[in-house]
Amino acid sequence: MKVAAIYARVSSDQQKEEKTIASQTAALVEFARSEGYSVPDEWVFQDEGYSGASLVRPGLERVRDLAAGGEIQAVLALAPDRLSRKYAYQVLLIEELARHHVAVIFIKAPHSGTPEDQLLLQFQGMIADDAERGIMQSRTAKVAAQLASLQHSAVHYPGSNNEAISASGALNRPRRKPSGNTLSIASSFSDGSTRR
Repeated sequence: MKVAAIYARVSSDQQKEEKTIASQTAALVEFARSEGYSVPDEWVFQDEGYSGASLVRPGLERVRDLAAGGEIQAVLALAPDRLSRKYAYQVLLIEELARHHVAVIFIKAPHSGTPEDQLLLQFQGMIADDAERGIMQSRTAKVAAQLASLQHSAVHYPGSNNEAISASGALNRPRRKPSGNTLSIASSFSDGSTRR
């Protein structure tokens, strides 16, 4: 019988509360049973609250250790984005495990090795990666908008010669252009020199 490890991951508190990691694990245990894999209870790994954008996760580290030690023939995961949100990391992990003769099987992805199925798997990985970038860009844009709002907020008082008080409390005065009739004032000093 083939020996496998199960890997499940959720990143947010909402997903943890909704017990999606339990449903992932249950689906993977059922899949392992139907496909003839033996999965010891201690080789069911769950990383709760860990981002798929990082490779530093306790469950994933244990899976990699088992593979390096030659103790498993397969890693079962729900989908590529559970392994990693970054496509490059997915490829890196799959290649690392393959060097140890460990197959990575996603139950929500094609299982045959045809070029078409491999292409579909790559698209799934890139979509997950793009979704992660979209989340990060959205967060960054939101913070930038809040900062811009604070920087541009100023209080204008009518009749105050367009002076404004910025959000930081600094007084902003408009710059005045020098007129064309600027006079040069010279001052004489006791030593007879003139300075301008």
